[in-house]
Amino acid sequence: MPKRRENIRAMIDAGLPVSLHSDDPAMHGADPGEVYIGAVTALGLDVDGAIDLCLAAVDAASLDGTDRRDLRRSFQQQIADLHAQL
Repeated sequence: MPKRRENIRAMIDAGLPVSLHSDDPAMHGADPGEVYIGAVTALGLDVDGAIDLCLAAVDAASLDGTDRRDLRRSFQQQIADLHAQL
């Protein structure tokens, strides 16, 4: 595993919030979904690890507390709905 992946995985394993971002999908040729799929695969994360990445991004969003809380609840509900389909 290249050093960068090892460092990111170590941060995740240490419990640090890690979120993913794609700067400019048109310029870099990867949309946010592809970025998440690539990272989850490269880092060997399970479903809960992928969920943690998503929720860390929500928690880091530049929103006021109420909007961030509402967004997190929305994500959690969508995650629960997806789990119910499995």
